[in-house]
Amino acid sequence: MTNVLRAAAIATALVALRASAQDADAGVSAVPHVATSPVADATAITQVDAGVPEAAAVPLASEHPDDVAPPSTVPALARWYDRVRPYGYAKVGVFYTFPAQDDQLLGSNGGFRLAALRLGMQISLADSLTVVTSIEGNARRPSAEDPTVGTRVVDLRDAYLDWTWCRGATLRVGQFKAPFWAETLLGDDLLPFITRSPVSDGVLPPEGFGPQTTLTLDRQIGLQLSSSRLGGETFGLRYAVAVVNGNGANQLFNDNNIVAPVGRLEVDLMQKVTLGVNGYFNVKTDGIRTNRLNVSQVGYGADLKARWEWLSALVGVVGRSSTYGTAGLPAESAIGVLGQVHGLWAKYGIEGGVRVTYFEPSSTQVDDQLIEIAAMAGYRFKAWPVRTILQFTHRQEAAAVAVPNDSLDAMLQVAW
Repeated sequence: MTNVLRAAAIATALVALRASAQDADAGVSAVPHVATSPVADATAITQVDAGVPEAAAVPLASEHPDDVAPPSTVPALARWYDRVRPYGYAKVGVFYTFPAQDDQLLGSNGGFRLAALRLGMQISLADSLTVVTSIEGNARRPSAEDPTVGTRVVDLRDAYLDWTWCRGATLRVGQFKAPFWAETLLGDDLLPFITRSPVSDGVLPPEGFGPQTTLTLDRQIGLQLSSSRLGGETFGLRYAVAVVNGNGANQLFNDNNIVAPVGRLEVDLMQKVTLGVNGYFNVKTDGIRTNRLNVSQVGYGADLKARWEWLSALVGVVGRSSTYGTAGLPAESAIGVLGQVHGLWAKYGIEGGVRVTYFEPSSTQVDDQLIEIAAMAGYRFKAWPVRTILQFTHRQEAAAVAVPNDSLDAMLQVAW
């Protein structure tokens, strides 16, 4: 009887092993079904939140595919410093305007100068959401009595949020450069010359008597809708439209109840030649309450950029017409014309360029025209983000107000 029972037990075991093998071949686990416990689920989510890979976050209470909780919809949290990209640059040099005399407004302030110190960061909140902020640690604050006397202060530059829906639509809100005029839109660290032309930056002492206002809008507070490059390899375009206050950056309030529309459209050929057209309408209010004056301004311009091999060129014209809300004041117009060529031999780090600018700040004032010719040579280090520039600038005013105010400047730029 014992032998019979032993044989029956062996037969039963063989049948069970055969069934287990068949189930395994069919893809069914031989491990008994074990339900996932709430503790195991909580552990998995905690591991995902901590940035642990999903494979390591699978609960160990079950090995059955049906018992594993679905992947968590909570994204893994990256370390905060992985989402932040700092950037900036510094510019320092020696600046002299000739003749160097101590008894005049021009040419009396030669020497070392910290031209710029930009500190910024780009924070990626999500794949389509980015915050950009920057400060200028060396902003000019001249005295009202003497523009060659003053201090350098910390000033806000960029402070905006970008929300990208697709290549054709990015919403920007905050303080940013209004989409107007190619030279203004170029980053300060990418300028081929030491400074922008008088069309974009105006003329200020000690380089000129000034102050002569710029024809561009520069940074403004408002809202912008823009695109990345759209199109194919041969033809492409991009657009930007904005609504801004119109009274400049870092202003406490708008100067009136009217906002300024701004727009720019660029079309390019094989990304080698780009034509840009832009315009704006702005009602500017000047003066002290209750004696204030409204000025309606229409800005317009077009620019053409081209690059070939190691050469790049920019030509453009920008203008502004102004009409006053008070009877008796004549309409006023201003215009600026720019042409420049810049070459960079990247293999050797050598660069050079020439820029010619014509600037007519006001049609109602006589003898205020300016012609500026700038020539530069420089060297860019290959191993370091360091650049050196030597630039000579010749300024030629109208004959009735001509003064000797040519400049020779040497500058060192470091970017990060």
